[in-house]
Amino acid sequence: MWAFTAVLAVGTGVGGYVIGANSATPATETAQTAPSQAAEEPAAEPTMNEAAAEIERRDANDPMALGDVDAPVVLSEFSDWDCPFCIKANVEIMPQIIKNYVDEGKVRIEFNDFVVNGQAAVEAARAGRAAADQGKFFEYQDAYMAEAIKAKGHPDFDMEDFVRFAEAAGMPDMEKFKADAASDKYDAALQDANNLAQRAGFNSTPSFLVNGQEIIGAQPYEAFEQAIEDALAK
Repeated sequence: MWAFTAVLAVGTGVGGYVIGANSATPATETAQTAPSQAAEEPAAEPTMNEAAAEIERRDANDPMALGDVDAPVVLSEFSDWDCPFCIKANVEIMPQIIKNYVDEGKVRIEFNDFVVNGQAAVEAARAGRAAADQGKFFEYQDAYMAEAIKAKGHPDFDMEDFVRFAEAAGMPDMEKFKADAASDKYDAALQDANNLAQRAGFNSTPSFLVNGQEIIGAQPYEAFEQAIEDALAK
């Protein structure tokens, strides 16, 4: 597991959890200091990320990716299932991107775990991976997010909730889902995903790359639209 210290940072119309200095390195025990400090900050200007080439997977069999494998734009999401701003982005922003760009073959979305919010987030990420193993990642994510947005904070779901979301997603093998979600079989993959986020220089959730251009936080849809249009114009 990992130890993280998270600080809540809120900008004008955007938000995300910012990892404390030197705290995003995985440790041997799980500990979580709850976000407790709010600060007004201006939104950072988008920058190009040199790790983008490593991050883009473009695997036709990727269960945590949505859209044409050869789409001209890849939107890489780094997200924590228990992060309120990640939930907000997935409920309010991503459906618009899917409708306007993914369904048109212009954008491919690739989801990456970035687990920073303690044990509840670890357990939620395991369940997400268990759903992905049965080809139901996005159906499961939709069911999860529809409930999580109602929490108005950390949802802190447990296995009973995960099972409910899996049933709503039409999980083919519920017993396998429950066993996988309750196990540690995905922990190495989650560790690798966190390491990748760190190599990319990310210290907050959610974080996004649009063909290498960074978007940090649950920014308005227009910020994503502009980044996508800029990428399509190149």
